[in-house]
Amino acid sequence: AALLGFVVPLACVNWIKDCAEQIVDAGIVRSAGAVPDDPPHDGDGALEGGGGVSASAMLASFGVCWYICTLATAISATAQQATLVLGQHHSGRRNVLLLYGAFALLAALVFCCIGLVPSASTFVFVTLHDLTDERARKAANAMIVLMAGFPLLETMKKYFSGILSRQKRTVWVTVGAIANVGGIFVSTALLILYRPTQRFVGADSIAWYPVAGLYTGIFCDTFVVFMAARCGAEAVSRQGRGDAKEETLYQVTCFSWPLALRELTMGISRPLINLWVARDGDTGTEELAVLIVVCE
Repeated sequence: AALLGFVVPLACVNWIKDCAEQIVDAGIVRSAGAVPDDPPHDGDGALEGGGGVSASAMLASFGVCWYICTLATAISATAQQATLVLGQHHSGRRNVLLLYGAFALLAALVFCCIGLVPSASTFVFVTLHDLTDERARKAANAMIVLMAGFPLLETMKKYFSGILSRQKRTVWVTVGAIANVGGIFVSTALLILYRPTQRFVGADSIAWYPVAGLYTGIFCDTFVVFMAARCGAEAVSRQGRGDAKEETLYQVTCFSWPLALRELTMGISRPLINLWVARDGDTGTEELAVLIVVCE
């Protein structure tokens, strides 16, 4: 019973995460056509969401941007495992946070530079993924905003989730995932219903709907696991009063880099698949949109 109580909440997290991504996709489709966009192109008619922008074009553009961003946050995914294994002492937890925080800031800097430098963003989104100039600009802007804070928030979420796993309170990790889905659903629904950004940014407004939803979700998730871990901080402190040797930053790095390399290797597969699908002639946009909906 105790084992099930520990494992089942963790098993539910990935399923709940998939639900969150489907809500984001649904929000993109529902909001497509809400505001005018670039003129329609041949082959952009699939999955039409209304009289404006093609839903397939929106899904394809944001899908390319999002999977590049998930590649930047792939290393952060292992922070939970590192904290679970090496977080017995305060020094170990501090070194895990320092290492993964540095990784997150470095990833944010690199990918923000890609979005900010016109030649780099054009190469990534236009040359490689065959997006139009207008959609490439919107995808680059969305990537800049996502990379500004998402890697660090993802690292903090995984770090506190690791602390909760050490406390055998994994149910709070699931509660955080549920809060993530709830935040995405509520914010996306409100944005589609009231369209508050349209009066400020006009035709670019729907490009910010999924970004706002993802940020709301990750904020809710991080807040829940942070508060839960803080409430159990005394239990973690007592766990670190044994005679076990404290982990140095070097030891944390030696433990973490194989896990990080594995996540990077797995994470790069989807951007590569998106790259080849997007370049499949005139139907690349529709095929990429279908791939994003089906595989999430």
